[in-house]
Amino acid sequence: MNLLEQIQLLRKRIILIRNMQAFGIASIFSCVLTMFAVFVGYPFLANLLFGLSLLIMSASLLISFRETMLSVNALKIELSRTEQLK
Repeated sequence: MNLLEQIQLLRKRIILIRNMQAFGIASIFSCVLTMFAVFVGYPFLANLLFGLSLLIMSASLLISFRETMLSVNALKIELSRTEQLK
């Protein structure tokens, strides 16, 4: 894998990490809104918000899984290249 391909892979991983963090933050914020809805006595709204937070966190976890797979592949390539230098 040449340097340009490694840079492209790194750019893709950066985008995935950014999106994963954004979804994670949105999920936690939704949980905070859920707690507020429970506090002020809106159980139906709290249930909706909590369900939404679960969906958003699931998206974050899926993105994290994809980024992990890309990272592992990049490490495998780098290790094989290092072994060839021996």
